[in-house]
Amino acid sequence: MRPSVTPDGRHDSVEPEQRLWAAVIVRAITDALWRDENPNGSPRDFVTFFSQSIRRRQAKRIRDEAIFWLTMPNATFADRCIRAGLDPDMVRSKVRKMLDGADTDTKAKALATSLSLQHL
Repeated sequence: MRPSVTPDGRHDSVEPEQRLWAAVIVRAITDALWRDENPNGSPRDFVTFFSQSIRRRQAKRIRDEAIFWLTMPNATFADRCIRAGLDPDMVRSKVRKMLDGADTDTKAKALATSLSLQHL
């Protein structure tokens, strides 16, 4: 396939499918890094989960599923990373380090930048 041309006239060697899967991975990382501002609140309370208002129970489930998908070895995650042009072990390692850290917002932005398609 031929590289596409970006709006500023540069050639872009990243295929649309790579962009798609990289975006899926970045979204999963973002979901995994969500922190409940009131972890002792009722599971039925509504919380802000990025730009959505959803029940705390649902937000925690989404977060926990993202953490599991990103950190546990599984064929689906490996396939999505490969399709995005990323090394699954490298992504998993970086995600685990971010989850262990305290400053998750800064680390999420740094990881999203390191996964940006400019580097693929």
